[in-house]
Amino acid sequence: MSSSNLPPLIMFFGPPTSGKGTQSKIFLDNHPEYSKLDFGFELRSFVQKYLGHPTEKDKAEFASKLNQRLSQRQPVDAEDLMVILKEKIVQTLENGGKLVLDGAGRTLKEAELEAELFNEYNIVPCIFNLFLPKEYILERAKNRWFVPQNPNPFPSFEAALRECLPGQQPYQREDDLDEVKIMAGYENLYGNFANILLVLQLKTKANIFTIDARKSIQDVTADINQVLKVFYG
Repeated sequence: MSSSNLPPLIMFFGPPTSGKGTQSKIFLDNHPEYSKLDFGFELRSFVQKYLGHPTEKDKAEFASKLNQRLSQRQPVDAEDLMVILKEKIVQTLENGGKLVLDGAGRTLKEAELEAELFNEYNIVPCIFNLFLPKEYILERAKNRWFVPQNPNPFPSFEAALRECLPGQQPYQREDDLDEVKIMAGYENLYGNFANILLVLQLKTKANIFTIDARKSIQDVTADINQVLKVFYG
């Protein structure tokens, strides 16, 4: 498969623990011409950079607003999210770069705004919908571990520990241990699932492929590569 034939924008869509972060990392490792745009990571980075900034008053005020919502575990408004992401998406693609989006379009409003952006700039994304039934999610969430300064999850404490720098320790996110919140997030996503993908497909002419995320990491990767080979090879 020639990298030059691959689409400029690849999106990984799916519920928590479906493997969006894992598969995007594997793809990026094999395709260094792409860069990753993780929604949650970009939000946290913006807040960290501009919260209390002494000269960037407008951005500092915006960062304070975002920080309040994040600290209270409230969803960020779709319009605010796109303020953070639009400039980077457009600039990267107009400069000939390629992007991987992980965790995109979790609400219908987000999908509508993304579709407007993609349609305006004639971007035709390739979307991998990683399908995972809800009975798999809780068990996977309990086993997810993270490393400081790395947005990608690891499937065990031992795997995360191997990636830690001296003085670092793996950690788990509180949201991954909150069964009620995990299930609420799942129901919210899949309650709008058909409409979200329909908006992206109709307004952007996106190519959408459903992948069975119940399989092993290696098998999911193989399925993704096969799709890319058949449709973009």
